[in-house]
Amino acid sequence: TLFSVDIENANQIQDYESRVKAFKAIANMIGEVNELGILESDVLFAVIDGAEVDSGTASEIGFASALGKLSYGLRTDLRDSGDFIGLPVNLQIIRFIERTGGKIFRKISEVSIPA
Repeated sequence: TLFSVDIENANQIQDYESRVKAFKAIANMIGEVNELGILESDVLFAVIDGAEVDSGTASEIGFASALGKLSYGLRTDLRDSGDFIGLPVNLQIIRFIERTGGKIFRKISEVSIPA
């Protein structure tokens, strides 16, 4: 992958502070690639399964929503992890997806995104 050589090299660094610095640089590059991908996209589609939605995915949903990018979520996990009964995920994630005109799908077979 794009960053595998950098990660492998960073893992070889013996000095803790230098290793942390190297991994911070790698993390920054990955974050920038993610940011540019969202900036250049028309639609965000996020998989929001799990007991809690991944914090990076939640951040990407919020960022895309703030930019006005049409956003969708797929949650096939049957457990509700929202703030209130019947909410599949955190209320802010629902809000950020729905404010863009998007929706949360509960089954892969339901996924339908207008062209």
